[in-house]
Amino acid sequence: MELEEVGKAISNPLRTLILSLLVQNSHITLDECFRLVKKEYPKIHQETVYRSLEKLHHAGLISKEYSHKSKRLEYNILSKIIQIDFLNKSIKFQE
Repeated sequence: MELEEVGKAISNPLRTLILSLLVQNSHITLDECFRLVKKEYPKIHQETVYRSLEKLHHAGLISKEYSHKSKRLEYNILSKIIQIDFLNKSIKFQE
């Protein structure tokens, strides 16, 4: 994961909201995330939430896994603390 990619992912207010929702709600589906986001952004479309989840996944900030137990695709935050070192252009994840 690249510093620039992570920076772009977390600089968007919608994606920041989604990250905070994932901190509070583990194993969340697209539909569940959409319902929660819609409380803050009433006119948002589900496709926009999906694209935001995909950008966060691509940036390495969240995981996307199919749960065989619950038979659904779930998103989870990978780390609650992200330390960014701009001088050395490095990123560290902590629990």
